[in-house]
Amino acid sequence: MESSKHLLEEKVLQLESQIKELQARVEVLENSDPVIQPLPIETKEEKVSTTSPTQATHHHKEVAPIDWEKVLFQIWLPRVFIFVFIIGVLWGFKAASEYGLMNETVKVTLGFIISSLLLLIGQNQMKNSREKLGYVLLGGAVPLLMLTTFAMHVLYNMVGPSLAFVLNVAWIVIGLMLTKKHRSEVLGFISMVGGVLVPFLIESETPNIYVFLGYETLLYLLFLFLAVKLQFKVIYYGSTILLNIALFVFYISSYVFTEDKFAIEYYVACPILIQHGFLLYFYIKEKKQIDQHAGMLFASLLVTSAWVYSTFSEHGVSLFFALLVVMYVFLFIKWQQDVKKRSIFLTNVIIAITFLILHAVNEELQMSVLLIEGLAAYYVSLRYRNSISKGIAIFIYVFTGLMLVAGEVITTPFSNETINWLIFLTTFVLGMNMTYSFHSASKEQILKYGSVILTILVLTFSTELTMAVVEGWADNKQRLAVNVVWIGLAIVAIVIGLKNTFNYAKYIGVSLLILTLLKMIFYDMPYIPLAIRAGLFIALGFVGLVVSRTFYKKK
Repeated sequence: MESSKHLLEEKVLQLESQIKELQARVEVLENSDPVIQPLPIETKEEKVSTTSPTQATHHHKEVAPIDWEKVLFQIWLPRVFIFVFIIGVLWGFKAASEYGLMNETVKVTLGFIISSLLLLIGQNQMKNSREKLGYVLLGGAVPLLMLTTFAMHVLYNMVGPSLAFVLNVAWIVIGLMLTKKHRSEVLGFISMVGGVLVPFLIESETPNIYVFLGYETLLYLLFLFLAVKLQFKVIYYGSTILLNIALFVFYISSYVFTEDKFAIEYYVACPILIQHGFLLYFYIKEKKQIDQHAGMLFASLLVTSAWVYSTFSEHGVSLFFALLVVMYVFLFIKWQQDVKKRSIFLTNVIIAITFLILHAVNEELQMSVLLIEGLAAYYVSLRYRNSISKGIAIFIYVFTGLMLVAGEVITTPFSNETINWLIFLTTFVLGMNMTYSFHSASKEQILKYGSVILTILVLTFSTELTMAVVEGWADNKQRLAVNVVWIGLAIVAIVIGLKNTFNYAKYIGVSLLILTLLKMIFYDMPYIPLAIRAGLFIALGFVGLVVSRTFYKKK
């Protein structure tokens, strides 16, 4: 009894100690005064307005609407009306001169004053963060300065050519400096267009060819260097295009009114040669935007070739393309380890050789030489894995082949046409072999389609050659000869297929037999005598049976 009483007392003491510990913890929590936030309860309105993170991200990615007011009135409106303003100033000066309101000195002075005001106002607009308007005003000042200088020199004879040239160079330099300072392609483009148009806005009865060519060339080079340095694509392409347009307009207009035809024909293309040389220089030197330089260099070669063809003498054209071939072959060899550079060099080699062949090789041999060139270019392109030059090589070869098939009719067995056809067939077989070697993954397709095309070519050549051989024979004998040749080709194809286990050749041979049969039934039968018709059908039937037996024997 006493033991149980003792245990009960110990339990009571333990409970009392636990109660005291719990009370102490409660006091600590109460002293810390925690703020318990109730859980938010979403209402229907909140649920509707709540967006997920994905939706929020999508919302931020939405493109802002175009501010057409800004585009039209702040960007394009000043660009258009600065040219309107300049033309208005020109016409105003001309009208004032006709009515006797001002003399040449006053007009030139006003021209420089207006240009200076445009520069000052443009700079002020730039400082006040109105860049779009400032660019246009600054860009308009530069061509107006050049225009005033040209008028002062050409129209009014107030200064000599040397001072006029120096002043125009100074205005161009100002335009370049402003473009570089503000890094504005718009400003540079306006200055460039104004500079190109200046000579055409000046009326002169005796235009100086050499001053014009020198001015346009220098203008182009300055803006080309600026475009490359600041990576201005619009000026890079625009300056190249504008030079060609300016020279073309000058060439057409001056050729009619100028007696010095020699100077126009032999010197008008010089700026284009210089242009191509500098484009080549930047392509070799620059490491940025290499694709841009490559495309421009290729286009420049085509345009330069057109200019040379149009203006140079016969010997001059041949010499130009010969030097061009030598230069690009050298560049290709020097940079053949550079995948990008060798690509355009190889392409330009092919183009230059093609133009040289078209100009220097006798017309009777042109097709043969072009076919050989196309095959050689195709092989080099396959070897160096150059898709651009490969496409050009295929185009040269296919175009020449189509011209041969469509236009070259064999009149005599031993003729240039026969040689062209033999070279065509030989190069086609070599081309198939090259393609087969370099494109192992497509061997079946190459054999299938290549064999069909080769069969059509051989059939066409054999028919034309046979008709040339039997010319003068009776009509029925000519038809008989053609049918015999077709049967012979079928037999040759089947034999090749059986010996080399080349199934496509066997199928082609059988197809030729069937084609010969159809030709005899629907085309030749009314014109062939009964005896010859019987012999042909017997021969054709016998060959067909032998071929069938051969297939059966092989199987």
